[in-house]
Amino acid sequence: MTALIIIGIIVLFFSVLFSLNLKLDIAMLDSLTVRAGLGPFWITVHPQKKKTVDPRDFTWKKHQKRLKKDRIKA
Repeated sequence: MTALIIIGIIVLFFSVLFSLNLKLDIAMLDSLTVRAGLGPFWITVHPQKKKTVDPRDFTWKKHQKRLKKDRIKA
């Protein structure tokens, strides 16, 4: 009986795995763009999102902390 349950779980796992709608979109327009999707959800693999620079990260106090950390490392 236990063997039937294990075989049933394995069959169920593979049936769910093979029924997923996997997508891969590769576009070469101005630059290479690669997107991957699972069902209705898409994520951009390449190029990564650009990080925005926060001017509050460059205060005098934080700069002094960074210098102190660099001195400790050296």
